[in-house]
Amino acid sequence: MAWIGFCRDSGDHLAAVEAAWPDLSLRHLVAEDIREGIKLGRPLSARMTAYQLAIAPGQAQTTVKALLKDGDRVSRELFATTLADVEAADPATDRQITTATLRTLIRDSVKPGTLPAKSARTTYERLRKRADPLAAADLPALASQHSKAPAEPLDLVASPDAGRLPVFDAAALPDGTILIASGEAGARILSGQGRVRARWDVPVHRIVLADHGGSALLIAARDTIADVWMLDLVSRRPRHWATLKVQQAADSYDGGQFIVVDTDGIAVLDVLADRPKVLWRELDPTYRVLQLARTPSECSAVVDHEASVGIWRWDMPGWQLRMRRSTGSHATATITNASGYLIALEPDPETGSPRLKADQPGSPPYLKNLPPEHAYRLLASGNAHALVSANDTMTTVEIGLGTSAGPQVRATFPNIGQGDVGMREHAGTITLWHRDGRILVATAGELLASLRLAR
Repeated sequence: MAWIGFCRDSGDHLAAVEAAWPDLSLRHLVAEDIREGIKLGRPLSARMTAYQLAIAPGQAQTTVKALLKDGDRVSRELFATTLADVEAADPATDRQITTATLRTLIRDSVKPGTLPAKSARTTYERLRKRADPLAAADLPALASQHSKAPAEPLDLVASPDAGRLPVFDAAALPDGTILIASGEAGARILSGQGRVRARWDVPVHRIVLADHGGSALLIAARDTIADVWMLDLVSRRPRHWATLKVQQAADSYDGGQFIVVDTDGIAVLDVLADRPKVLWRELDPTYRVLQLARTPSECSAVVDHEASVGIWRWDMPGWQLRMRRSTGSHATATITNASGYLIALEPDPETGSPRLKADQPGSPPYLKNLPPEHAYRLLASGNAHALVSANDTMTTVEIGLGTSAGPQVRATFPNIGQGDVGMREHAGTITLWHRDGRILVATAGELLASLRLAR
C-alpha cells in the first residue's frame, strides 16, 4: 500500500496499478488511478483500459470497441499485450474482447509493427486460449513480421514562417498534445493542430517531463537560479515547489526524483518532499559535469576531471556505474546520449576542417567530414543525439537514435539562418523546436505535428 501511494504521489498511475495488481484485495484501491490514466490519452489509456476491463467491464467495453476499430496501431498493440496479462471480471466479456483483439492482431500483422515478432506471437497465443474456441479455430495464423529500419532518414521541413511567440522548450505528451515553454510569456499546451488546450502565466524556460507523461516540472531559469513549479498534467494545476541554485538539470525525471548538476557534482532531489531534499550524490566538486542525458534505465554524463574529459554511464535507478572512458583530447565539442554513445566535433588532422566523430567501445569510430562554411552544434536528449548545421538560409538537424551514427530523422528549418534549435527524445518521440516559434514532432518513421506558435 505504501508503494501504491508513492507511485500515485509521483503521478505514475500505471505503476500504482501494477503495484496493486498481484493482490486481489488491493485492486479496488487503484480504480481512480485507472480513470486518471485513461484521461492522459494514448498510449497509456490503452493499457489502462485493459485494467479497467478487469474491475469495471461495463465501463470499458465501448472504449475497447472504438480502440480496436479506429485506434492507432501502437495503442492497439499495447492494449493487447496488457490484456494478455489481465482478464476481464466477466468471463463472457473476456471471451468476446479477446476474440475481437485476436482478429485485430491478425489484421495488423500484415505490416511490420512496433512489437518484436516473438512478443507478438506470445501475446497472440495467450489471448487465443481465452478467446471463443470456435472462432479461434477458424482464425489464420499471425503473419510473419520482418521489421526493418528505414534505409533513408525521415525528412521533415518546418514552416518557412516564424511563429508569434518564442519557444524555449517543448515536449510531446502521450495524448498527442504538446507542452511548450515560452519564457516570460508563460507555458501552454497545444493540440497537434495548434489549438490552445491550456495556458499558464508562470515564466518557463525549461521543461522536465516525467517518464510516465503525467506530470512535469516547469523551470524559470535565470543564470544559475532555477524557479521550479510542479504541473499535474491530468488536473493541469501548477504549484510552486522550490527555488534552486543549479548549473544543469536533466530534461526528464521518474516522477519523484529529479537529477541536477550543482557545484558539488550530480544531485538527486526528492520532488515529493515539501522542500528540496538530496537523496543521492555522484561525483564531487573536483569533477565538472559538462552535459547530462537520461532515460528511465540509463544516465550518462560528459565529465571533466583534472583536464581529462570522459564519459560516465550509470544504470538507473540504482546508480550503478557501468562505464567510464576517456573521449580523447582533440574534440572541440563532445556530448553523449543516455546510453553513453560518444558524439564529438573535432578538426580533421590533415585538412583542419570540422569532422564528426561517433563511437562506442569495441567498435571502429564513425567519421564524417563536414563543410567548413557551416556552423555546427551537438545536441543530446534521452537516447537521441543530433548534429545541427546552419548557414545563412537554413538550419538542418540530423538525429540518430541509440548507437546509430547515421541520421534516422533529418529536419530542416528554412529561412532562419543560424538560430537556436532544441531537441527532446522521450519514449521514442522526438520534439524539435526553433526559438522563433516553430515546432516539429515525429517518431523515427512518421511526422506527428508541424506547428507555428501563435498568441
